[in-house]
Amino acid sequence: MNSEEMETYMDKWIAVENQLNILQEKTKTMREWKKKLSEKITEYMQTSGFVQKTVANGEWKLHERTEYSALSFSYVEECLRELIPEEDQVDFVMDYLRDHRESKNVIDVKYKKKSL
Repeated sequence: MNSEEMETYMDKWIAVENQLNILQEKTKTMREWKKKLSEKITEYMQTSGFVQKTVANGEWKLHERTEYSALSFSYVEECLRELIPEEDQVDFVMDYLRDHRESKNVIDVKYKKKSL
């Protein structure tokens, strides 16, 4: 590969990165809209006494689901401290978990825009 080809690849990489950033922002905005709309629809259905509502384009149902928080190291440590009175044992388990989690090294490219 010559220098000219490399520059073409780099330009294409930047174009793809820019498009991904635009899509991520758009997706974030759409998720926020959907959440607000869902809240309004749920509120309406609850106050109107609907558990199920059929409309021309489909059927809406209220259902309850359970959401769990992330299983983070801080949460695991907090739970262990509640279960195990010996501080050094909790520290040992936490160190073990941190040291033995699966990892891999990956070589990747990084790009930083010049400040204007």
